[in-house]
Amino acid sequence: MSARVQQESHRWRSVWQGWVMALQQAQRSVIARAAREARAGASKSDASSLSLFWAKHAQLRTFFPSDVMTINRRKRKGIV
Repeated sequence: MSARVQQESHRWRSVWQGWVMALQQAQRSVIARAAREARAGASKSDASSLSLFWAKHAQLRTFFPSDVMTINRRKRKGIV
């Protein structure tokens, strides 16, 4: 592999790692927000709020950009 290809590969790997770190931080903040809402005595209607959805989602698996489409579909169907 040429030095140029290695450099480009390293650059894209760094970009990807930056995105992953940002998404993980967003997940942690959403989980914390949902926990605060739950401790504050959120009603059953709040249980379907977006923050609680994200908290459950984040605990199950890592977020991927394709999930945005799934979430948008759920919104249109009134699930979220």
